[in-house]
Amino acid sequence: MGLSPLALSRELLSLFIATVAINLAANIIGPFFPLYFQSLGAPVVVVGLLVSMVNLVQAVLRIPGGLIADRFGGKWVIVTSLAVSMLPPIAFLFITHWQQSITWVLIYGIPFSLFLPVWNVTIANYSEAHHRARVFGLMNMAWPIGTIIGPVIGGLLAESLGWYAVMYSLIITYVLGLVPVLLISPRRRRFEEMPFKIDRSTIKPLAFFSLFQFLASVGFGVINTILSIYISGVLGTTKEIVGIFWALCFGVTFLLTQIPGGRLAERLSPRRVLALGVVAAPFLSAAMPLTRNLIIFLALNAALNTLWNLSIPAGNVLFLDFLPENGRGFYTGVMQATVMIAWTIGPSIGTLLYDRYGPASPFYATAIFFTLATLSIGQIRARSLT
Repeated sequence: MGLSPLALSRELLSLFIATVAINLAANIIGPFFPLYFQSLGAPVVVVGLLVSMVNLVQAVLRIPGGLIADRFGGKWVIVTSLAVSMLPPIAFLFITHWQQSITWVLIYGIPFSLFLPVWNVTIANYSEAHHRARVFGLMNMAWPIGTIIGPVIGGLLAESLGWYAVMYSLIITYVLGLVPVLLISPRRRRFEEMPFKIDRSTIKPLAFFSLFQFLASVGFGVINTILSIYISGVLGTTKEIVGIFWALCFGVTFLLTQIPGGRLAERLSPRRVLALGVVAAPFLSAAMPLTRNLIIFLALNAALNTLWNLSIPAGNVLFLDFLPENGRGFYTGVMQATVMIAWTIGPSIGTLLYDRYGPASPFYATAIFFTLATLSIGQIRARSLT
């Protein structure tokens, strides 16, 4: 169990750098994927299907990714994730029609399925239970760096230089993330290998927590996929404004909430903090299509994401604290597979509603899913927290 502070800092530093690179690249292209696919001739409904395909791949591979995290973990899984991530943007440089992108869209989802279980397992294994929420809050700070900068870069490049510049920027970002990770020395796992077997006492709390995450993720998946189309089409903005909007609502709100969220989870019941993330969400999402003012629309989105992001460290702790140490990757993979199934369903629902029933309908559907998520929280019970 004795792990020197230097080894610990190396492990988390490697993870932090990789997280910044992967999320920066994801946000350079992610908010604009719907617009990119439309530029390749894809109808709105097809856009939803393509985004759903990315999430479906991640859903299928999350459990194997969790098992890989338990078995190997650390540096080389991170390196593999960064290396595979370079392949789709290289291929996108040569694509001229959306049908040609299908294979590479599927490959695009693979690295995240390897990386995210490792991210959760590494932090859980190298933090003590009494301050784990703060460690998650601190490590979560790697995500908003990319979420703030990425959409702005992507919007500027797409508007001024075109999609080729966006793809080249992705490749450069992955290389810049890969080099320092290769230079950081790996270290041994801090706990002894133990045979993994499913703990039956974890099944019920895992199921209820996954149900909550599923409902909330469907809600976000329904509206987030059509946001860039809605903002540019209904509210009449440019790609640069879409990028700035994305950075503020998803990046700045995340940046400002992770450390306070970690402290809040340690002072209050994590389940109460989790409830705080969705209790106002039905009202905020239902109010969004009632305005055509970009500032008010931005404020409603920012409020929705601020409350949700504030609850993330509490959710991390609530989920991980009842899991056996040697099976965290597997259980994380199961939960994340459930989330990605939700993100597979959500975009298709959102784009279908948008196309057939008008731009406001996805927001009302999201309000319903958030209401169901709020009701499900009462069933969440973690062994170490009750």
